[in-house]
Amino acid sequence: MQLEFQELALIAEQMEQGIVVCSNNGTIEFANPFASKFFAFNLNELIGKKVNQLSPDFKFNPEKMNESKVILKGISVKNKFGISIHFNATLIKAVSGERIIVMIEDITSEVQGQNGLIEKINCIEKLTKSRYMRDGQLTRSIQEILTESAIALKVERVNAWKADKDFTMIECIGNYTRSTNTFTNKTILMRREMPAYFKLLETQEIIATNYSLEDVRTEELVSPYLEKHGITSMIDIPIRIEGEMIGVVCFEQVGSPRKWDLTERKFGLFIAQLISLSLESFEKQKGKQLLEKVLKEKNELLAALSKQKK
Repeated sequence: MQLEFQELALIAEQMEQGIVVCSNNGTIEFANPFASKFFAFNLNELIGKKVNQLSPDFKFNPEKMNESKVILKGISVKNKFGISIHFNATLIKAVSGERIIVMIEDITSEVQGQNGLIEKINCIEKLTKSRYMRDGQLTRSIQEILTESAIALKVERVNAWKADKDFTMIECIGNYTRSTNTFTNKTILMRREMPAYFKLLETQEIIATNYSLEDVRTEELVSPYLEKHGITSMIDIPIRIEGEMIGVVCFEQVGSPRKWDLTERKFGLFIAQLISLSLESFEKQKGKQLLEKVLKEKNELLAALSKQKK
């Protein structure tokens, strides 16, 4: 048996899957490097622990196991550092009946992806029902869009920019910082200082850079903007109304660089469309108010003329 256990250990050490071996009373006798890293304990810390200390779902009695294999799916716990981890576990009774082998399948990324997708869907549903957008309240609408999208995307900074008529500059109409829950604006970027970047905004549907400080597409932004704010990764999406580029929305990662996946890019495109709708709603509301003002002034003028005739 000792030889078999040593051979198992050598194989387990090379596996991209967690392996934990415990005695019938649940005491851990062996764990491979993958399991050690996954639960955030070093090997010496794991040996001697009870397996149910890793997860309360490990409630098994080897003597009462009717089958040689038990599958536990969708277990969610926190590792030693309090970070949420998710996994499937397969419990196998050793041939000798003296040990239980626990095989760990890491599904953390899959679960986080599903949870993240649900957050994005909820965010979109909330924003599409916004009364600020419906009523043409541009500032409140932009602030709501930036706040909710930053939370859903788990990004530090989200900002929206409006281009001037000739696209010689873009002016920030709202910048949200998630860690401080604050808004700033009034930043201006000039086309003459970054012509290649402005050209990309005119021609590209989306500019996603995982390593913005090193990407040639954003090299003009490094000194005046990226380094200033600690930005390492970006998604920049032009805002268009009837095909005309009128602004841009930017999602900015601060700290460790980030690789943007397809879902995040699609979400960003939808947020750009919402900002476009907010701008359109605002212009329509302004037009409506102007028309009402003109009609009111016309009626007042007609009333005054009517009095003069009398």
